[in-house]
Amino acid sequence: MADKFCFMICPFGAPGSDVRKRSDLLLEYIVKPSVEDLGYRVERADISAEPGIVTVNVIQHLIEDDLVVADITDRNPNVFYELAIRHAILKPYVQAISTGQVVPFNIQEIQTVVYDLTDVESIKRAIRVINKQVDFYENGGRVTSPVTQAVDSLVAMRSMTQLAELMQKVSDIDENIIETKGLVQQVEAIQQMISSLERKMTTKSSDESPAPPSSDSENLSNFTEQRRNSRRRGKEYTVGEWIDKHWTDKHWK
Repeated sequence: MADKFCFMICPFGAPGSDVRKRSDLLLEYIVKPSVEDLGYRVERADISAEPGIVTVNVIQHLIEDDLVVADITDRNPNVFYELAIRHAILKPYVQAISTGQVVPFNIQEIQTVVYDLTDVESIKRAIRVINKQVDFYENGGRVTSPVTQAVDSLVAMRSMTQLAELMQKVSDIDENIIETKGLVQQVEAIQQMISSLERKMTTKSSDESPAPPSSDSENLSNFTEQRRNSRRRGKEYTVGEWIDKHWTDKHWK
């Protein structure tokens, strides 16, 4: 039993019309042989037995199914609407078109399977190409579309913008750090100048301070020492002479 689902989107046309016949032949002779051997069960909206609103069921298939095969022959508006949904959700899809028709400009870059239901070799070739594309997806191939390219471009542009903004912020931080270092150096220089001035002021204050007066015991000691020295030089002072010579009036006040 198939555990994978392939949804086919295509023009339907009225029952018995050429459009309906072509879609039926495409389903039976190209799409089913391409994917059923890979384990897919193929569904189409007009042959589905699911109850409910057809449009809702179609969109659910477009969102949930593992694979979508889109026949863009005749540029049917419904087909392009449904294909755009598949493009947007980034899930595997295959585009096909009848020989002799031109792929619309917006999706020309997407590999499209060209088929001719009147040519056996063309049918075989279409089966091989579809099978190869499905195998690519099943082996991890990336789904691409005009939508994914646009999104990638936007993401890249925003990433570059964000990177530029980040680099500018880093640059601003570097400038702020440099400015801060400059301020720190200026503050340190000012502190050094203040310390130097304080040292100079302290030194000057010490030089200008008067020496404290000597005590009486120190004066007597000096008298004794000078008397001893005078003896050595052959001259002695009396106590009165020494007092007249060395003491000032302030000691008697």
